[in-house]
Amino acid sequence: MFVQGSQDSHELDLAAEAKWNLSSLFLMNNAAKCVSNVILQHHPPHDDLVIFLLAGPGNNGNDTIITANLLHSAGYRVVLFLYLPDHASAQFSFLRDHFPYQHYILNDLLAFQ
Repeated sequence: MFVQGSQDSHELDLAAEAKWNLSSLFLMNNAAKCVSNVILQHHPPHDDLVIFLLAGPGNNGNDTIITANLLHSAGYRVVLFLYLPDHASAQFSFLRDHFPYQHYILNDLLAFQ
C-alpha cells in the first residue's frame, strides 16, 4: 500500500489498532526504532555528530520524541526542537515533559528561506 499523506497514515494506524489490537504507543515505538536503526546503520555515533530533530504536536511528533530518546540512549548527542502550538495532544505533552535531554520549545515555527 502506498501512503500519500497523514490521513492515510492515520487510517493505517486505526486499522492496525483494530485488526491486531496494537496500541498507538506500540506503533510509535516501532516507528522510532525503525528510524533509529537506519541512523545507527548509516551514521554511527561519534564526538562530532549531533542529531537535530524537530517534533510537531501530532503522532509523528511523538515518534520523533521517542526516536530522540532512543538515539540519546545509543550514545548520540541529540538536540530536539519541539513545536508546541496550543492544540498539542496529551501524549505529546507527556512525552515532552518527560524528555530529560536538551530540547527547545517553539511556540511559532520560523520560516527559513
